[in-house]
Formats: sequence, structure tokens, C-alpha cells
Amino acid sequence: MLTPRMTMFLLAAGLAADVAPPLTVIRALPGPEAYPGSAITVAFDRPVAGSLDRSIDPRTVLTLDPVMQGTFEWRDPVTLRFRPASPMPAGLRVRITVRPGFPAMDGTTLAEPYQFEFRVRGPRVLAGLPAGHGIPARFLPADARFQL
Repeated sequence: MLTPRMTMFLLAAGLAADVAPPLTVIRALPGPEAYPGSAITVAFDRPVAGSLDRSIDPRTVLTLDPVMQGTFEWRDPVTLRFRPASPMPAGLRVRITVRPGFPAMDGTTLAEPYQFEFRVRGPRVLAGLPAGHGIPARFLPADARFQL
């Protein structure tokens, strides 16, 4: 037979088991290096934007440093994307902060801000003529200079 104290303990344990863990970022792109036209993407472990009428303004979720012009959008219920309006300059370092405080559809929130950063890589040579990767440099002097 259960005593009132045992009943309260079991009830409290059952309620504690139903508490969902905090919202988590499971993927953040780009990695350490990005191309000038790369999109910034953050994916969560559960739905945040369920529908148009239950959507959180994506501009309130991400902070970009430095600030850039572009489009914030929910790609799907768990994925937030930012597309820069123009290519990012080579060498630029960007820090992204996912702010805590916004609720997922189940009511959970991030426990703390999530941050990542990347650097925009500059252009690189993909091929060349009359010399290039896998192409012998026939008829070129050893100290040949190229202008890109």
C-alpha cells in the first residue's frame, strides 16, 4: 500500500522525467572557412518554426558580427538560414551568436548562447593555360610570372 509520502514522491519523479532537455544547436555552417557567397545555416535538435502562424522572427535568433545585409529565413522547422545580400569580402572574420530565450515548439529554450565563427577565404586559381595542375610547363622559362 502506498503512503501519501510515497505517492507524492512517485508523482514528482514522473513529472521530472517529463521535462525535456534544453534546445540544442546540432549543426552550424559554414565551418572554419567559407566562400564569399556562403549561406550561414543553424540547425536545431527539434522544431522551432512550425508554421507561418507559429513562426519566430529569424532576425531575433541570430546576431552577426560584423552586421551584414541579407535575408534571414526558416528553411524548414529546424533550420535557420542567412543569405548575404552581396559576396562577403575575402579575409573577413564573422562571428555568429545564436541568442537564447526564443522558444522551440515544445517550449524549451537554449540554455546559453551558442557561438561559432568563420573566415572568408580569398580567390584561388582553379586551372591555368599554358601551364597548370597536371599540365607540363613547356615553352615557359623557369622564372615565368603570371598576372591574374
